Amino acid sequence: MKTVINKLLRAIALYSALSVLAAVPAFAQDPAKIDLSHLDRFADRADKVIDVTVDGQLLRLAASILNEKR
Repeated sequence: MKTVINKLLRAIALYSALSVLAAVPAFAQDPAKIDLSHLDRFADRADKVIDVTVDGQLLRLAASILNEKR
């Protein structure tokens, strides 16, 4: 019984460590900026071009509206 528990605890520890390591690159990026500059080359061929800027306050408002608890 102890070996089963030890194996289970090792598996949980391994999966937890892998989860943390998989999430590290996400924290290295700036979450508020998305680089879409590679799409600028299509602006010359487009009929209409619209620039949209969304600040953090508006994103927080949208997140609070989309909150499942509300």
